[in-house]
Amino acid sequence: HISYAWRRRWCILRAGLLCFYEDEGLREKKGEVLLDPLARCVAFQAPRAPGDSCKHLSERPFGFAISLDREDGGRPLVYYFDAGEPPLLKRWLLALAQAIRVAPALARD
Repeated sequence: HISYAWRRRWCILRAGLLCFYEDEGLREKKGEVLLDPLARCVAFQAPRAPGDSCKHLSERPFGFAISLDREDGGRPLVYYFDAGEPPLLKRWLLALAQAIRVAPALARD
């Protein structure tokens, strides 16, 4: 099930993996994003932000997107997040860039 509504989530970022949870207690995992070395993390305000980033910019000026290429060459899979304020956006972008840099390369056929 894919939800298109904005919901508050709590995230844990590790090398190559971003997990998000229902609440601060981290009891219910709502999903995860596997960050391979080709993943892109871009602020909505960036000129070439992926997917529907530009549609979210006015409502979520401190949002960012994580774009993942599909193995079948189809349209990239894009996840949208809102950092809420400029310092947090900067921290998220830097942390995600680091997590992507150290992500293990996924084996491709």
